[in-house]
Amino acid sequence: MRPAGWPRLRLQLSLAAILALALFPLSLAQDWSEEAKASSSDSTSASKTSPALISSSASIHSSSSSLSRSSHHVASTTATTTRSAYEVARTVLLSDENVTYNFTLNRTAPAFLAHFVNNVTDRALGVILNIGQLSANGSEPLPKVIVTTEDNYLPRDGRRSRTSGGSARTGYNIGERDSWQIVWDNGFGNWTHGVDRNWKVANHSAVAPSLLIGRGINDDIIIDPTLIGAGDVTVYLGYTVLDTLPGEHFDYTKVGGIDATYPYFGDSSATEALVFSPLRLADYLPKPTYPNYTLPGADLQLPDFQGILNGSEAARNNTFLFGGRAQAVTFVVLPTSSTPSELSNSAAAISAQLALLPPADVPTVTANGSMWTTVGGTDGFRDYAVFGNLKPATNYTVWAVGADGITMSQPAWFTTKQAGFRCPLVLPTAMCPGVGYASPVSESPDTLSAIPQEYASFIASSLSAFEISVLSGACGRDRYSHVSDCDDCYSAYREWVCRLVLPQCAGDDVAFVDVDPSGPQSPFRLDRTLDTPRNSNVSSSTGPPGYPIDYVELMPCINTCTHVAQRCPTTLQWNCPRRHFNANESYAFISDRNDRGDGSANTGWPSTDVYGNRWCNGL
Repeated sequence: MRPAGWPRLRLQLSLAAILALALFPLSLAQDWSEEAKASSSDSTSASKTSPALISSSASIHSSSSSLSRSSHHVASTTATTTRSAYEVARTVLLSDENVTYNFTLNRTAPAFLAHFVNNVTDRALGVILNIGQLSANGSEPLPKVIVTTEDNYLPRDGRRSRTSGGSARTGYNIGERDSWQIVWDNGFGNWTHGVDRNWKVANHSAVAPSLLIGRGINDDIIIDPTLIGAGDVTVYLGYTVLDTLPGEHFDYTKVGGIDATYPYFGDSSATEALVFSPLRLADYLPKPTYPNYTLPGADLQLPDFQGILNGSEAARNNTFLFGGRAQAVTFVVLPTSSTPSELSNSAAAISAQLALLPPADVPTVTANGSMWTTVGGTDGFRDYAVFGNLKPATNYTVWAVGADGITMSQPAWFTTKQAGFRCPLVLPTAMCPGVGYASPVSESPDTLSAIPQEYASFIASSLSAFEISVLSGACGRDRYSHVSDCDDCYSAYREWVCRLVLPQCAGDDVAFVDVDPSGPQSPFRLDRTLDTPRNSNVSSSTGPPGYPIDYVELMPCINTCTHVAQRCPTTLQWNCPRRHFNANESYAFISDRNDRGDGSANTGWPSTDVYGNRWCNGL
């Protein structure tokens, strides 16, 4: 039988147990907070330092990319608590556009709150962030970046967090309608303030934006020690304020960022690689017109790119493609094994990795320039570079970097050929502007900037004979097609004869990975030796010259032939071999259907991809 006071005693015991459970997490947090205070006592105050991971320029010779700013390092002495991250974060004043601010985040200094000293409430603002460092194992949680224009983001009204059952009205005020979280894209993040959907500068808020940068920030904007991680994470911040009035167009090119384009991989030898920038300016050669309808001859009269650059850039700005500006492009090449894959869009991280390479392993530039080409099937100007000091059969990653230092392309990949690969790289020329690959035209492995004379002479004579045939038909005032003319026919033949006379050398027969199972799985290759030449059925007096070395040919895409048939008049009787008969003896293709797999992107599988896989030699 229970005592008479048992119900009251049971109630008291229950209340005591509930109170103990409620206070237990707070005691844990207090213990962690005291530990953080102790460890933070030795940390330093804010100070300006010289640039470390980010240099002041982008140089093709050093292969480094950068934000064009000096560096300002910030450290924290603030201990974290279970209060709002806005309250415990140390305040940093952003006062200089020419400075890159870097924040090292760890358990001692998990958060910073950055305020703009400049008057940015009536101007457009662009912010760029890069993660410059993660721990060695790459498993550290990424920092959270929150931008707000709220004039008050301290806790108010509520006593419960949302994860504990609170609501937006009763929880912490995190500026839902005026706050944004920046999402990282492989180590890169950006944010633009004061621009409407039409890319015009809008009327701004009276409150300047602030940025909260921190680790361990949960959905309630509270520092959670279990989410911080053990190592360091470095975040770089740069910003640009534009003197653009409301209603005027926002010039995004002055802000920079990650361009949506990729470098174009030409080809590689065992120790060198030819890479092209994304198309800088799409520019088509002028077409002949009646009554003086003449074709361009063997060597094209290429446009003067420097003359274009010296002209009115304002009138042509919308035609410049890389970063929207007429800026030169340099390159960064790293062994893929040294590439921070989770930070592949971060200029700071890439510069840091490049600096860690032993000098003997740093890729060097042996040739570079700008030229009008048709590589990749597009007409226009590209920058190019030949990188040497590469290792055979090694994977590399390449980025294009704008001269402004704040524009960077997406990464592309390539693999060098195996040791013993003998074919030299051949650069594009006015005769063959689409050729930018290794070809067996010399016994020397050194890169060629000009086509050897015996091959150039054969190409020139072939073009001259074809020109006579084309001009005998309907050119100029009369047309044989609504979509093509004689100049289109002549250009298609130029591509075909250049790739016929200058075959592309293939490397080892390596299977592709991560490709469409119905597409090409490996390069289409044919062995060519001095005893079994490519043109054994053609008379040596009428066919192209032979080649001085044994090689393995990457077969031409069948579209190099079919493009001539499609663009030329039927009177020329240009015929390509049929797929279901003997076309596979001369050309590479996928499927027996003529509308599939000819090497063009619009028929399923382009001849090359961003991973450097090339299954046929084509446009």
